Amino acid sequence: MTGAWRVIEMAAAAGLAWNAHSWSSALNTAASLHLAAAAPNTLLFELKPVPSPMQHELVRNPIGQTDGWVSPLEGPGLGLEVDEAVVRHYRFRDSDRSR
Repeated sequence: MTGAWRVIEMAAAAGLAWNAHSWSSALNTAASLHLAAAAPNTLLFELKPVPSPMQHELVRNPIGQTDGWVSPLEGPGLGLEVDEAVVRHYRFRDSDRSR
């Protein structure tokens, strides 16, 4: 987050906008959305429009769009409630390498 914030600040100092592109996990999306909401030079926030396991199963409260708009979640940290059962389901195990 700190490194990304420094890049956002450099862009602002140069008179440039930035936008977050989040097609990864719900954790990445929440962090990117918080940065986008905090930065005065955010142009837009790109969010994958279709459900995916890492966006919608990994957390109990996935970020969703309403009329094309998204808002950062409230609550501790990034505001997410991680579903540990889903983490266990998708985790990488050394035994997976042999398959």
